[in-house]
Amino acid sequence: MKRQITISRLTIIFIALILLFAGILVAFTVQTIGTRADGRPGKILDGQFYYFNGFAIYRYDPVANERERLVAFWQSALTESPRRIFGTRDPRPGIPWTVNESGIFYTYGVRTYLRPHGANRSRSLGESDENPLASQTEPRDVSHLLPTGAVLVGYPRLYGENWLIQYEVAPGAQVSSGWLLEKPGGYVVSLPVGNFLTGMQDALFFYSLGGLYIFDVPSVETRQLQYGISIYRAVTDGTWLFTGDPWRYQSTTAWRLVFDGAGSVVGLEQLAANI
Repeated sequence: MKRQITISRLTIIFIALILLFAGILVAFTVQTIGTRADGRPGKILDGQFYYFNGFAIYRYDPVANERERLVAFWQSALTESPRRIFGTRDPRPGIPWTVNESGIFYTYGVRTYLRPHGANRSRSLGESDENPLASQTEPRDVSHLLPTGAVLVGYPRLYGENWLIQYEVAPGAQVSSGWLLEKPGGYVVSLPVGNFLTGMQDALFFYSLGGLYIFDVPSVETRQLQYGISIYRAVTDGTWLFTGDPWRYQSTTAWRLVFDGAGSVVGLEQLAANI
């Protein structure tokens, strides 16, 4: 009888040790992997990179290589539709959010909240408050610019004074999809084949066949910046470029744009990988 009691106590101790180890492992995972950007490009404001990774919204300083957790979420943040992040399908669930000079706006459950910059708490928005998540912009009509039989994909994107337009044609056509750039004055340029990710006033960044390229708008020339990398998302503010692969490697890389004397982007300086 005493032997059975001894075995039972050892079993309890063993189970307790397993649970303790599991708790430590979960805490370590949340504190390390749980803080990474996981390939999502996020948004840049005043040189700071904001991103949501399924656990929280963070602010990352590319100069100091430091991050700060601003808004944390739990189960309800992980059960939203995966189509709602950045307006496209994302590999992990998330919440609608954005950031501007007023602070971070996010929808949690049925309400939208604002976390002002520097504040420790969020407040629920009222009907009279600014809500950039609810603002609707009428899409620009570019149907007259598209090739015959083509339809617009998504919405035209404005970079500086230039409109980036994606289109696709019904199956069986000689060209199934493509990109156009409408410059001021209605001048339209047919862009190279690739996935255009982001841009600024005089440059567009796109990914094609394992390489990251830049399309220089004034000269209408294409230059390769990096090769042998995987990129599906990107964002830039004209100084920094953040690229991400949320599917294959689940990582985000921070770059600094390198300019020549004429102000054209000629290269990238990698600051940090897997931030």
